[in-house]
This record gives sequence, C-alpha cells and structure tokens, in this order.
Amino acid sequence: MALVLGTASASAETPAGADTTPPEIISLTLSETVFGGTQSGPSISIREGGTTVTYVLSEEAVAEFTVERARPGVKRGGTCAKRTGPTPKAAKRCTRYVALRPVLVEEGTADENSFRFNGRLAGRKLAPGRYRFSVEAVDLAGNRTPEPVLRAFRIVP
Repeated sequence: MALVLGTASASAETPAGADTTPPEIISLTLSETVFGGTQSGPSISIREGGTTVTYVLSEEAVAEFTVERARPGVKRGGTCAKRTGPTPKAAKRCTRYVALRPVLVEEGTADENSFRFNGRLAGRKLAPGRYRFSVEAVDLAGNRTPEPVLRAFRIVP
C-alpha cells in the first residue's frame, strides 16, 4: 500500500462485460476523534500522535481522503452558504464544510487498511477546530462509490 498526496486517476474506459459494480467502503473508524496536530513532519507517519484511520473496502480500490473544515454559514435556498456582509438576525445559521487540499490518496486492498494521520496537510499543522474526512473509493475499472463516507474529528491546540 502506498499513500500519496494528490488526486487519483482511474481509467474512464470500461470494456464490454467489465466490472460495473462500484467499490463499497464497509467501515471507517478513527482511533481518536479529538487530537492535536504534530508540530512537524508529514501528514502520514508511523510516529506517535494524531489518529489511526482504519477502513475496510469491498474490493481493491484507490481511497481518496479529503479533509474538510467546518465553517459557519447561513441557510439560503435550502443550502448552507457562506456568510457575506451583514446577516439578518432571522437568518438560520448552519455549518458548511470546505474541502482542504491536498487530497490524501491510498491504494487499498479488499480488507482492512489503516494509516496514521498526524493533523497536518500541505506541510502545515491544521488549526484548532472541527473537521471531517470525506472518503471515496475508485476501483481499477473506474467505478466510484456513489456517496462519500464521512467521519468527524476535532483538532485541539
């Protein structure tokens, strides 16, 4: 298994009779949901600190882990939008999630997979706050999970 930063690329062409079943993320767990980011080092490491991310795939696939930060928003037209300018007191407040880059990409097997996330992205420690992992999988035939699996976590100082 190799973990890289970037984006996954799967072939869009599927020959007739090929696999058309999307991979399934059977489970996704974090050993700690509240942790502090490490002061230095890579996003993924075998050192202490952070949390162990464990996931099970239904078949061999590339798992894409997007870290999303919780941000305040207001309800507009049934969705949660960014606050711009003065917000009326009657506006319903909500939480929106903003994707951070880069995406963590790992080649997973059809079994239990895990790695240690240290609360760092792009060479920087994540700021204290609420976050979540949004995980999708793409198999060798290019099939993508229909819906991402989400798991929340919090970074503390």
